[in-house]
Amino acid sequence: MKMRVLIVGVHSRLMERALADAGNAGHDAEGVLVDQDPVEALLRGGWDAVAIGGGVDEALRDRLHASATTLDPTPELIEVYGPGTLLARLDKAREPDR
Repeated sequence: MKMRVLIVGVHSRLMERALADAGNAGHDAEGVLVDQDPVEALLRGGWDAVAIGGGVDEALRDRLHASATTLDPTPELIEVYGPGTLLARLDKAREPDR
């Protein structure tokens, strides 16, 4: 199942890889670096999942989590630590029991 995913991260090279991985897996992904107001991007809505990179600071994580709960439907929030974990986390997020 194709998912619409917002990827929030710190490093542009890791973001490029995450976007390529998501796209190659058939997902519609948009990347936003922390200095590009990811909360605003999140609040545009329509996301199935929001992947938050390991380098994102706690204050921004908290704002993303709080903002996500205002959306209907609420996107699945996924913590991603390191390259290669995004697709496994997206697969888990779309399991039927979630």
